[in-house]
Amino acid sequence: MVTRFGQNTIKELEVARDRFQLAGINVKGVIFNAIEKKASSSYGYGYYNYSYTSNEK
Repeated sequence: MVTRFGQNTIKELEVARDRFQLAGINVKGVIFNAIEKKASSSYGYGYYNYSYTSNEK
């Protein structure tokens, strides 16, 4: 499944996943597009976590 980072809500992703499952499609993962480089950013849900940190000063 492909989503736009910061644009789609967790609920939207859950609904999309459920619709795929109803169609017999097992979602193996999520690709986040349009991630903006910031000094520090993180996103987490359940047991999965994504984070990005910059060492730039």
